Amino acid sequence: MQTIAGYPTNLTSSKPTVTVGLNGTPRKVASVNVTRELPSELPEQVSGGSGIAAATGEVVWSTEEVSRSKRVTPWGSGAFPPRTWETITVDSGYGGVEARLLTGQVRGGSGSLSSRFVSSAVIDSIHMLNQPVSIQPLLKDMPPLNSGGDYRYIGITPTYFTDRILRACGFYSTPAQENGCVFSAPLMGSAWPERGLCVSSSSADSLGSPSWVEAPWGQSAFSLDASYTGAFTPAYDGRLNQPMQMSLCVDRSYAFPGSASGTFTTWWDADHVRIGVTSSGAVTAMKRVGGVDSEVCRLTIGSGRVFTLRVTPAGLWTIVSSDGRTVSGTSALSSGMTSTPFTSVQVRSGHQAAYPIGGAQVAFTSVYTAINHVRNTSLTPAAYRFSLDASPAIENRNALDLLKEQASAECAAFYLDEYGVATWINRDLLTPAGPVVETITPSTKLVDLDWEYNWGGVRSKVIINYRIPTTSKASKWVNDLAFRGGGDSMESGQEKVEFVSAGSDEDWIIIDETPERIGDSGTTAPFNRGWGSFYGGTVTDGEDLDRLATATELSVSVERLGVNTLKVTTQVGTLPAGTTLELRMPDSVTGIWPQHSKANLPVFHANRVLQWTGQSKTGVNLGPVNAPVLEHDTGFWVHPDGIQALADWLSAQVSQPRAVIRSLEVLPNDCRQRTDIVQVEFDLVSLRCLVVGINDTTSMSGQAISKSQSLSLRVISDTAGETYNDLDAAYGYANYSQFDAAWSPDTYNTLDSDPLREA
Repeated sequence: MQTIAGYPTNLTSSKPTVTVGLNGTPRKVASVNVTRELPSELPEQVSGGSGIAAATGEVVWSTEEVSRSKRVTPWGSGAFPPRTWETITVDSGYGGVEARLLTGQVRGGSGSLSSRFVSSAVIDSIHMLNQPVSIQPLLKDMPPLNSGGDYRYIGITPTYFTDRILRACGFYSTPAQENGCVFSAPLMGSAWPERGLCVSSSSADSLGSPSWVEAPWGQSAFSLDASYTGAFTPAYDGRLNQPMQMSLCVDRSYAFPGSASGTFTTWWDADHVRIGVTSSGAVTAMKRVGGVDSEVCRLTIGSGRVFTLRVTPAGLWTIVSSDGRTVSGTSALSSGMTSTPFTSVQVRSGHQAAYPIGGAQVAFTSVYTAINHVRNTSLTPAAYRFSLDASPAIENRNALDLLKEQASAECAAFYLDEYGVATWINRDLLTPAGPVVETITPSTKLVDLDWEYNWGGVRSKVIINYRIPTTSKASKWVNDLAFRGGGDSMESGQEKVEFVSAGSDEDWIIIDETPERIGDSGTTAPFNRGWGSFYGGTVTDGEDLDRLATATELSVSVERLGVNTLKVTTQVGTLPAGTTLELRMPDSVTGIWPQHSKANLPVFHANRVLQWTGQSKTGVNLGPVNAPVLEHDTGFWVHPDGIQALADWLSAQVSQPRAVIRSLEVLPNDCRQRTDIVQVEFDLVSLRCLVVGINDTTSMSGQAISKSQSLSLRVISDTAGETYNDLDAAYGYANYSQFDAAWSPDTYNTLDSDPLREA
């Protein structure tokens, strides 16, 4: 339910109004219709979300508006109706106090030359989600950057993927990357960066998974200590010889009574520039030069959400808040800061921080953009919000398809709201536990109700199909075999190009894509142990000659193509006359272990080779045995520990028939939204319902305006009371002794909850 200041509570006391804007200019209309739906691929009686549908509208322009144009056809300059992709907004209300119904673009139109009738079809901005998205395969505990080091405990909650997909389409929960950005980590349920390289990551108090809490923008870091390197370019090479900005989102809504603070630090070896958030509610600018720490300036959090620290080469330090406040100070930088690239970036949110943080980025720019960020998403974390164990490679998938797939898996609701804000609501908020926003009764707002009741939504049982990652080897070393060549035979001067990809239901976690030539210095021991990737070949004459190829006789280059494919080019140089080159090891090489004799080459190893295996679980609630089975696929999107709860939740809703409300005609309230939970009461019946569709129609006739609104509802809980007449009709045949005998095993509470049960 939208909150609009001054919107009337008595919907019959003020004159209806409607405003249709074309590219920001109000235009007159004869009628306007807006339809907003929350579709579902699940049985209609299930209250969870599944699927995505665009909000649509139709605007019939007034004859006065059309008459301004010399043409009423789409041909010619300046013609009417509006062109496709022009922006249309629809606002509706009472007495001039209006709520937004639709923000969209013209997708087409129609009209009549003789009647000068012109209409435009409108659709919301769902087209923005038709973007390709690629995400590398991830583990919640990523292998170390360098073999033998510590695991990088990054975490990957489902919300990380929702946010990551939306960011690729221009929807940002935390600020988008500024111009000159060299590091960015949204920290939306994962420490994995969107720009830069993760060097280390863990919780703030121990070597383990970081913690995340719900934030106004989605999720924020509650216990995290992570280090990164920057992604430099020639223009932005990490030197503070031009203004540098460090931006951070501060979650002031969590208000945890902790003493831990948060810091965001850019390091030049032992020197640093830092923006910090104290447990007492201050944002500070600090530096360390030559081992001496000092505070340059500070600003209270106040009503700020995003804070940017700008530091100039001349030593001017400024903290700017998204609520418009600033504070400045001066402090000289070290020569190393202005002459050498920074060495690392560290984000630390102390364990159980008083103010969790997110949206960390470093940029070299003179323009403040992060603090002016207008969030165009509204994301609630998944119902089961703990980290997934792993995720498969996502390569050039359509973002809209991915979001549909994830929403369907989680039974979450996703849509673009009336202002075009990408909205994600988890299934817990679509149940009776969700907040009721209004009560609708015949005496106030209910006009008519059309319902339907049948067996179509009943299932005998619910089976959840899901996928889990398995691996034969968990290691801190790059020694899990990903690919081995076929031992091809090649001639002098010949070239071979091979495309190497992970197999079906397989993913490579950090494959070594820089193979070394066997025989080069330092390769013997790693090759014997299977650490890393290697190439080589055997020069042979088929009889006595059988030796390793030299560097001039064989070379290999590797190019990464996308997320999970390598292009391997093998080039043979000039071979001795009468010989060929076979892509294998010789029969015997000094120092090479015997088990590698004649082994095919090249060989590529990864830190981890994941195999995805299908599993299933059944809900505890069973329906009629002759009803069909509901199979629901969650893929990798839901953690295995959350599958049983999802199966039980679904099966409880389909084990017996439930009525659905096709249309509830109500007094129009323009503040209503999809996923609102409303209480509908009539004839001693009380229904808690989820709004899954809204249809608004407004028509003008002279100065008169008429409005109508109908809702599509899913009933998520119901109670019904009985009158004394109902009780008398049911038990009129019985005397007190017979009535007492019928109810003798039960309590008064049982009689109160279902008084007609023993009739």
